[in-house]
Amino acid sequence: MELAKAVRAAGFKVALTGEGADEWLGGYPWFKINRLLSTFDWLPGIKPGIALRKLVIKLTGQPSFTTASVKSVRKTLGGQNGWMDVYGLMSLNKLRFFSKDFLAFADANSAYEDLGLTQELHRWHPAHRELYLGWRVNLPGHQLAGKADRIAMHSSVEGRYPFLDEELLDYTATLHPRWKLHSLRKDKIH
Repeated sequence: MELAKAVRAAGFKVALTGEGADEWLGGYPWFKINRLLSTFDWLPGIKPGIALRKLVIKLTGQPSFTTASVKSVRKTLGGQNGWMDVYGLMSLNKLRFFSKDFLAFADANSAYEDLGLTQELHRWHPAHRELYLGWRVNLPGHQLAGKADRIAMHSSVEGRYPFLDEELLDYTATLHPRWKLHSLRKDKIH
């Protein structure tokens, strides 16, 4: 909010922002976590990365959804997804506050199914799947509506988003994931 106020105080009515870059180019930590945990899953039929995820939930005392529910979500998302590693793990705490009836409802009904995701996700590279999900979930409701437009408009500033240009998105969609997330130690491509 302070940045938008400063932009307006400086006499500007329009500002370029970086929204969309992290979602489309792998700039968030869950992409790294998923990549790291998935390196253990190279043997067919054996998924140590998923076992490590379950162990973290058990060691931290988190409540969790049933195995069938988690498998259903993975099927909807085309496989394991980094979004589930960070936001999914953090959101498990809310299960402590659900009534038994609502917990049963939440376990039987996946909000991911309501997103209208493409049925071809299972054919995509795992990194592209999680970029797509972050794009569909995080960007519209959280980033743009909650953090960007609303805050900018509060100070009468219009945000422009060059990383959301359709031609740029079409181009970056063709790039191999190694060009988007090439290092577990660096946060951004240099």
